[in-house]
Amino acid sequence: LDGLPPLDGPVAGLLGATILLGGVSWLDDVHQWPPVLKLAAQFAAAILVVATGPYPHGVLSPIMGDVPGAVLGGVLSVLGLVYLTNAVNFMDGLNGLISGAVMLACLVLGGLMLGGPTPGGPMLGGPMLGGMALILAAALAGFLPFNFPAGRIFMGDVGSQSCGLLIGAFGLACAAGQPAGAAWSAVPLMLAGVLYDVTYTLVRRWRRGARLMESHREHLYQLATTGGLSPVAVTLVQWGFVLWGGGIALLVTRGRLAAVTAMGLVLLPQLGWTWLVR
Repeated sequence: LDGLPPLDGPVAGLLGATILLGGVSWLDDVHQWPPVLKLAAQFAAAILVVATGPYPHGVLSPIMGDVPGAVLGGVLSVLGLVYLTNAVNFMDGLNGLISGAVMLACLVLGGLMLGGPTPGGPMLGGPMLGGMALILAAALAGFLPFNFPAGRIFMGDVGSQSCGLLIGAFGLACAAGQPAGAAWSAVPLMLAGVLYDVTYTLVRRWRRGARLMESHREHLYQLATTGGLSPVAVTLVQWGFVLWGGGIALLVTRGRLAAVTAMGLVLLPQLGWTWLVR
């Protein structure tokens, strides 16, 4: 290791958080721990990421405007990381869906973090976090042929939760580089298909009075396959959502498109997808 640059705080914190979450996920697979323990590990990992790395001190929202304060920014960042970690985990039920989606999103995020300054300010996270995003994309590219279209190996909770935490951390690093810009929207735009499916399903089950902690097969991507669409087609649709959101994210971070307009552009395909599979 002589001659290699030392790990900075954000990278060391992210690696430690990923090891923590992956280790607990593996032990949970072995011992079948109660869900609350897994949730506690997710919060601990998210807190470690936020405490050691760059995160938005002012959280931008199209509804709330600029919400200042390091504490509030940190709390919202932790909650966002935990939600994204679970969303990625929930959607890992179809060959290649999550591995391909996260791979494509990491390629875009890596380019953003290594691509130099933008109209809203520099895309931060630094070259090390940008490089980590591209390394994760490369790792998933090597994994994908064994997971899609036929699944011979699978991510499991260890892989899917770690991917959710990592891509969320990369997104926070981008957002920290543009405290007055719209880089906060990059990950939500690219993973709109994942976030919409999970949120829509949770709300629908909550309104029906279903137990939210129970396993089920009511996600939109699952309804699509049971309704007759091939698993390969559904996976490709989800990849298309990521590419569509990635193109929009590039326009937003370069000041060519407002974040609110961008959110509408990624929501429209989700509404069409909902109509199709329901």
